[in-house]
Amino acid sequence: MSIDFGKGKWTKVDWAKNLTTIGIPLILFLIPCSGIYDMQMKLFFVSTVMAVLCFAFENVPQATVAITLPLFWIFFGVAPADTVFAPWTQYIPWYVLGGVVMAVVLEDTGLLKRIAFFCIEKVGCTYNRILIGIAITGFFCAIFIGDVSLPIAALCYGLCKSLGLHRCKEAAGIMMVGAISALVPGMMTFQAPIMSMAFAIDVTGPLELLGFFESLYMNLPLLLWYILCVAAAMLMFKPSRPINGKEYFREELRAMGKLSLAEKKAAAILIFYLVFLISQGFGGVLSLEWGMAFIPVLTIAPVIGAGGKEQVAKIQYDFVLFVTACMAIGTVAVYLGIGDLLVDAVMPILEGTSHQVFFLAAWLICVISNFVMTPIGIYAAFSMPLATVAQALGIDPMAVFYLMEASTDQIIFPYEHGLYMFFFAFGIVRMKDFMKMMGTKMVLHFVITFLLLIPWWNFNHFIFA
Repeated sequence: MSIDFGKGKWTKVDWAKNLTTIGIPLILFLIPCSGIYDMQMKLFFVSTVMAVLCFAFENVPQATVAITLPLFWIFFGVAPADTVFAPWTQYIPWYVLGGVVMAVVLEDTGLLKRIAFFCIEKVGCTYNRILIGIAITGFFCAIFIGDVSLPIAALCYGLCKSLGLHRCKEAAGIMMVGAISALVPGMMTFQAPIMSMAFAIDVTGPLELLGFFESLYMNLPLLLWYILCVAAAMLMFKPSRPINGKEYFREELRAMGKLSLAEKKAAAILIFYLVFLISQGFGGVLSLEWGMAFIPVLTIAPVIGAGGKEQVAKIQYDFVLFVTACMAIGTVAVYLGIGDLLVDAVMPILEGTSHQVFFLAAWLICVISNFVMTPIGIYAAFSMPLATVAQALGIDPMAVFYLMEASTDQIIFPYEHGLYMFFFAFGIVRMKDFMKMMGTKMVLHFVITFLLLIPWWNFNHFIFA
């Protein structure tokens, strides 16, 4: 049943979302000001909770919220403009923009598709080998390029269509391995904790990123998690009939022909970018952080770039606004002294506990919050307080940030994570298959994290500050 207001219909779910979005902030607003809970702090909580609910329910355009929230704080005197807009002076928003630009160009030129099909064709074209090929492609793309979820999702969907697979376990296997391969390997990289670092920088101060190979080494147990997830998919989604896509991949590669000039340019910039990352900014000669933002943008630069105005038009600027608005939540919270209040409330509970108990609490906070918040919303809300408590317990905040990155990836339903939604939105994965794979992935992550990863960090003296 739905209600028609002329311009659209609200279902019962819409009513619940919208009433919650308005109701909870209204309750917070009605709480009387007293002591430290002054009007500034009240307006901050009211506006931030409403924004987070809008991000979670997606009942208001993401960009609208991202633009309105910081302006609200300035207009109503919650915080000064130099505090609210401080995140724009950091490299994170520009790094995110650079990653979006590179992904768009690699997809449009066809270079990413060529790399994927080459890997799959070389590994083999039976069903299990197709899954392995996707896993290998996604692994290296996620580690070296960053977020490639949308192009990998499109690639996997095209593969399912070409093999005649629709809403069956075989299609689920291809799409779910694609999703896992596009997202899980990135949690091992030195770029993984960047978001949380940015949200917590006001309490931790500037932290030094781990080296390219050092981050892979410190998170080595997650490679086993990745392998086990792919193996689980192969076991859960065994094909009911033999599948062989050998001719399809050969035809696709043949149809693509030789490398175009645009692909060569994109490949050259990509290789330069990878060398830059691996060498940590050519031995520290150039800024690694700002280089991660600048070099991808070369792909749309005149003459040397592989993209043009068509690619620029496809860039999702609203995502950059969203990231920066979320970062501003942490900046304003520190300005208002909210981090200290949270520590005072949490420390009596966690004081004297082991680091395993603290990490378990952090894992549960992220996983449970996923049901009502976006991953970036979780970083914005909890990076600062968790980092503050960690420092008080003598735990290195970087370990917390890596744990948060992987914990916010533990979902059951597609709506919990926008990037996994890409893979579900094509409509060829049944909900029961999605939930089965994601539930298995979550259990495997919990086991690997607390039996192997945290002891591994402890062994390598990564946990204690």
